[in-house]
Amino acid sequence: MTSTYSQLVFNFSKKEYIPCEIELSDGNTLRGFVKDFDEPNAVEFSGYQFSIESRTNLDRKFYTFVKELKGEKQDIMLEDIQSILLKDEDTIKYEKIKVKTINSNMEVVDLNREVMIPLLREGDINLYGIKVYNCGSGMGCEMAYVLAYIKNENQEHAYIPIDFNRINLFNLGKIGDKFLKSFEMAGSDCPAFLEYLEEQKVLFDDKSFQKAHKEDYKNFRKEVKQKLKTIKGGKNKRKEEDKLYAAFFVKMYTDMIDEYSSRCHDI
Repeated sequence: MTSTYSQLVFNFSKKEYIPCEIELSDGNTLRGFVKDFDEPNAVEFSGYQFSIESRTNLDRKFYTFVKELKGEKQDIMLEDIQSILLKDEDTIKYEKIKVKTINSNMEVVDLNREVMIPLLREGDINLYGIKVYNCGSGMGCEMAYVLAYIKNENQEHAYIPIDFNRINLFNLGKIGDKFLKSFEMAGSDCPAFLEYLEEQKVLFDDKSFQKAHKEDYKNFRKEVKQKLKTIKGGKNKRKEEDKLYAAFFVKMYTDMIDEYSSRCHDI
């Protein structure tokens, strides 16, 4: 059983107040408006020397909240928050997670930080993500990738399968290994899933598999271009393009999560 949340932002500027529900760590819920929320579920960049964490405010220490638009302001500390449900043009749920990543030596590294990340899909393994756009081509903004996080519902930490902040020319060949290692950690409670991952290692190392993936992306871009021709209105086109690209970029994660659920759901 999974739940999927909408995630769409084209305006990167702050909004003064956004209707919200804040679930506190003690189980209580606050209903009202959150002030100056950066909505960092999407970020743009115009080069490759940047950090997503530094371009967004995902680990801010508090959120300013009011019960009514002209009511008294109060700062809700991050340590007291479990999740924030934004109820704007689209409903977006942010959850507070602790994050680990995989370094170039295939070691698990605790980043020692708590961050609020948009929840894309809820299930046995939750999928979180930030959509990243390349806006430096002079042709408008185009989604470059989704920085995804996975978290087993029974574990304390989330993992970043492909940590774009730490990818460079010297470890590009380890992307597949890091991806599988992250799922190995998130799915460590299920031997059947771990056996499946061992089988996938051979496939991921196959150059023909990598070549096929590049070809799939090339064909996907052509299909999107054709589909957008049938849609009227610039806003509608952007919305549909965003939806299609996001689905393409997270498919490798959702496919793997579905494999986990099919093998391990009753454990």
